[in-house]
Amino acid sequence: MRPFGQHPLAAPDVEAIWVATAARLGFRVERTAEAYATTDGRGGVLIGDDESLDEDDSVAQLVFHEICHAAVQGPSSWRTPDWGLSNVDDKDVGREHACLRLQAHLSEAAGLRALMRPTTDYRHYYRELPADALAPVTTVEGDEQSAERARTTVAWLRESSWREPLEQALAATSAVLKLRGEGGLDGDGKEVHPLGFRLGDSNETCGTCAWAVPAGTKASSTGAAPSNPAGLTPSISLPCRQVLGLPHQPKTTSLETPACQRWEPTLDCQACGACCREAYQSVSVAVRDPVVWKHPALVVRHGPRFEIRREGERCAALQPGVGDAPRWGCVIYEDRPRTCREFTAGSRHCLEARRRVGLSD
Repeated sequence: MRPFGQHPLAAPDVEAIWVATAARLGFRVERTAEAYATTDGRGGVLIGDDESLDEDDSVAQLVFHEICHAAVQGPSSWRTPDWGLSNVDDKDVGREHACLRLQAHLSEAAGLRALMRPTTDYRHYYRELPADALAPVTTVEGDEQSAERARTTVAWLRESSWREPLEQALAATSAVLKLRGEGGLDGDGKEVHPLGFRLGDSNETCGTCAWAVPAGTKASSTGAAPSNPAGLTPSISLPCRQVLGLPHQPKTTSLETPACQRWEPTLDCQACGACCREAYQSVSVAVRDPVVWKHPALVVRHGPRFEIRREGERCAALQPGVGDAPRWGCVIYEDRPRTCREFTAGSRHCLEARRRVGLSD
């Protein structure tokens, strides 16, 4: 069973807000093992039971989504199964997009836009919506029609009896999250990531972040930086190295969770060099390491110890790039000593090195 609390909105008090709001609008929410989210055309909004939903789902999200569908489709659809929408072809994609626009627009004012996101395949479209969710997405052909449909719905809502229940439900949800302090909103009413950081400005997710531990990898302080593993479901839990070792802090996120302000792309050692700069002061070399005879000019001896020579605050083998975005590259990368080879990209020490030189928060 998916425990309450996996998602900030997946809690009994938030669920109760949206069940009551649906009732105010004339709909009855029922939990079932027979569906994910649908309507029966008789006033019933059927939402999957706890066993059916993933960790990134919540009743609040799904009920809100169905209410937005009802608003976009209009009163003539309220007694039609699935609001009269087809789920076997693409003819109603534009109406789905209009619904998502309405979701983003209405939840934005309450600071809930990221948390009210869809978790179906349409999440990609939702992430591409501009700051003004009622403006067209230029990369989607014919998107002006869905934008216009959403704007028409917003105008209808302003004069509708639905306006007050929806505004009150969003405000109440925001207040619960803020009071709980468990993600969702911080003390200033700003959205925060489930791990406690502010949400980032990008459309990236935890699944593309350098600091998320790939699914199937042991959640330790070492390991290679991940990429988004193909074929995995969004509910796969990903430990985050940004919070490993911090007391009283959530430790896991998921592939499709919107990225926090600390998001970074997969690391490129040859563009970083943090560990070879002022972050660390020496690189010990074993006497039998091939670098000793391959690059003798870069090796110095201190009594019984061998080290790679330093030039000021950096390793002598590290050379800065040129241009507006200088890169740091190791001129002996293929022959680098074993100490360097064992320093894993994306490990705790890598993160610490990047913090010391100001590349990571």
